[in-house]
Amino acid sequence: MKNLAKFTLILFVFSACQSAKDAAQEGINSALEEAIESQTGQEVDLAKVDSYLDQKVEVSLEFDGKEQIEDKQAFRGSIIAQKSAEDLNVSFQIVNESGTSVMGVISNFNTNFSLPLEAKFAVSNAKTEGVPSASLVFMKISETGMQATPMPFEGTMRILKLNEDIAEFEIDAKGGLPQDTENSNAWKSIKGKVSITSPPIQCLGLKKEEIIK
Repeated sequence: MKNLAKFTLILFVFSACQSAKDAAQEGINSALEEAIESQTGQEVDLAKVDSYLDQKVEVSLEFDGKEQIEDKQAFRGSIIAQKSAEDLNVSFQIVNESGTSVMGVISNFNTNFSLPLEAKFAVSNAKTEGVPSASLVFMKISETGMQATPMPFEGTMRILKLNEDIAEFEIDAKGGLPQDTENSNAWKSIKGKVSITSPPIQCLGLKKEEIIK
């Protein structure tokens, strides 16, 4: 967990610097990878600079048939993969300037997966036995603070595509607000899709080639 925290912090700083092309960027990437590896003790494979500049994000998230993401402009996204001795985690993260963000995580599987890969949601993000686990965090921030947002309690999240040209994820679930966790009668449909063209892909403990499909 400490290694992941260090990796995430360094990636945040690195990602924030991707505002212009630099002829020396490959050398910078190499130096950053060595620095992170020395801190975490794990292999690191950073994203290509062009992916930050060329990416395009499309997102839709419906709760009970109502679109939850009104401002769909200027989303930025990335893919992070981490391999441990136990399993592989792959996550997508998208955020826009209005304070809306979506993060999905699929875990409890290994690198010999094929697409589409289907993972299961469970109440309180409990680990699903025998199949990959899914979790989704949706946040909206307004002038009055953090808004209450729905979360999935059952259903599936799928990785449809995962390569350096495009990453696509699909959500087909049921859920509600946090207070509805134990009240399945209040759960409603949650459907969504996230597509990142030219996605920045960051890897800890493995090479990108191991998850590209």
